[in-house]
Amino acid sequence: MKIQIIGLGVVGAAQADLMHTLGHKVIGYDPYNHPAFIQEKVTFVETPITDADITFICVPETIVEDIVQMLVEKKSQGLIVTKSTVPIGTTRKLSEKHSIHISNNPEFLREEHVIYDVYNPGRILIGECCPTHGKLLSSLYESLHIETFIASQTETETIKIVSNTLKAYMITFWNNINELCETLDISTKNVSNLLNPEKTLYVWGDWGGGAKFFGKPYSGKCLPKDLKQLINILQENNVDSTIFTTIQEYNNRIKTT
Repeated sequence: MKIQIIGLGVVGAAQADLMHTLGHKVIGYDPYNHPAFIQEKVTFVETPITDADITFICVPETIVEDIVQMLVEKKSQGLIVTKSTVPIGTTRKLSEKHSIHISNNPEFLREEHVIYDVYNPGRILIGECCPTHGKLLSSLYESLHIETFIASQTETETIKIVSNTLKAYMITFWNNINELCETLDISTKNVSNLLNPEKTLYVWGDWGGGAKFFGKPYSGKCLPKDLKQLINILQENNVDSTIFTTIQEYNNRIKTT
């Protein structure tokens, strides 16, 4: 297929490299970036083409709407796909606004390992605008043999935002625990490694990391009691307990609603 990449920063350049390797003709548009490692893999253009089979938008989120507007005005053919991390609801809103098909295909790349990650993603998410285009995007990645999930545009946008927020939360969580460990003169690394977060979260089997509760607060004999104990020892050692008191307050609130 003829694949157009608009925006050749970290995400766009990696996507261009992948599409070339998978055997597609790649067209790249970016007034500012022509990364050296894709020079021989991409045909650079001074203005976006209109006959691409698929156009991936990989620009900063603040100009995604402008890029879609430009493509509409140019009467661009083929499927448009937002790959930028856009505000939740953007892809569907733009699709409805312009009465065109736009899908969402979020990336989960680490900047320092972008090329490895684009060829070895943990999973591929496709927010389809329709089943036909969902199948088209699925087929694009088929030869990678990576598990692919199809959902709505808004669901995949939400997953990307929540995924990054979870990472931010976990970094903050462990920084907070590190403060406590330093105060107690014990090794945070040992606590983390021996706790083994993956086993801790999935010790009860396929329960979706808590998602199965769907609005119900945590309960039982252990969780409320042990959270309270953690809050107490944090406060006794003058370590910030905001995260954990907020968790406690939130769950106490939804118990009564």
